Amino acid sequence: RWRTRALPITSDPALRGSAGGSSARRQVTWTLRCMQHHRVVVGAAAWRGDLCADVLGTAVPDSSGPPSQREPGDVGAMIAAMDTASWYRSFAQVEASGSSPIYEALAGAVADSSEVVTCLEELPVAKRQPNLLLASARLVGAPLDDPADFVDVVTARWSDVAGVMAERSTQTNEPARTAAFLPLLAAIDGPVALIEVGCSAGLCLFPDRYSISYNGAASLVPQSPVRVDVEASGPVPLPTRLPEVVARIGVDLNPLDVTNAEDLAWLEALIWPEHVTRLARLRAAAQVVADDPPTLLRGDLVDTIDDAIAMAPPESTKVVFHSAVLNYLAPTARAEFAERVRRHPRTVWFANEAPGVLDGVTTELLPPPSASAPAFFVLSEGTHRTIGISDPHGTWLRWAGSDPA
Repeated sequence: RWRTRALPITSDPALRGSAGGSSARRQVTWTLRCMQHHRVVVGAAAWRGDLCADVLGTAVPDSSGPPSQREPGDVGAMIAAMDTASWYRSFAQVEASGSSPIYEALAGAVADSSEVVTCLEELPVAKRQPNLLLASARLVGAPLDDPADFVDVVTARWSDVAGVMAERSTQTNEPARTAAFLPLLAAIDGPVALIEVGCSAGLCLFPDRYSISYNGAASLVPQSPVRVDVEASGPVPLPTRLPEVVARIGVDLNPLDVTNAEDLAWLEALIWPEHVTRLARLRAAAQVVADDPPTLLRGDLVDTIDDAIAMAPPESTKVVFHSAVLNYLAPTARAEFAERVRRHPRTVWFANEAPGVLDGVTTELLPPPSASAPAFFVLSEGTHRTIGISDPHGTWLRWAGSDPA
């Protein structure tokens, strides 16, 4: 089902001569290679919405935030030159198509509305993301059933919509991503301290509390209200026991509190309208987190990682992990983060990032035929070795040829 196609990446003006060079081209190439042939959009214009922010790392120039967040990531700097209408049209045709007919129609209507596009272009580039607009509009009550009405309400209430967009960011917190990490955590003997960077509300700090089933097999926590069903392929070392978690520590620039009604409403608004299973899972996971709150640290992940690791019990194995986070950092900041993690004894590092985000982490794997979208993350042991690939929403997991456990 998945076809590959040689793409003239370097012919895109946004790519020629940009900082990041071959690393940036590799990142775009790997993602676009696995897109369905009939939906390929040549060049950097192919991706720029919710999964774009997650999968390609649309960190863009911004004068605010900590230093490691201000410098653009390789792909984000290149994609920033793309015009807003094309960004929304690509989001509709490439990302939302096949996954959310509602968002496909709404994003297309935004692309066709010169008035909304003009409003969006008054915002910093980092705040123009389609998923950020759509979630913000939902939060202020914009109708989803009619694209024309949606555009009218967004235009009429632009100050309210823009206010939410300025205050919030796309902090999608998908608990199903824990399915990629559980086989790795279960293989660690003794107490484990979980340390997630870019944790949002901390929903992924509870892999031992969720009912995760691989290929329909019985889960290790059948009584959990949080259900995750995963299609696993390759030599995945299916867990036969749960990790002994003794600490749950998260780091985020803006940690969200699931007991805060506004934060929870925002997390819910980030889930696409048709994804009712994901919404129910988020609500159930939020209750698990509320009943046993993790330690969430506010700060830049590079500057805060040493403090987070130091908080873990000394007798524990410290597990630093993350999904779709390092793409927001400049390459220099990624390198500094990696160096800081490596300095700590009894610490392992698992990354679940877009292709090309981490130097030296490569794969020839592609999503399974059953995958509903072409996007994927590369699961790795830091920059040391590739373990496999995973679905950004946690529905499938494909292991590389050798068993890393």
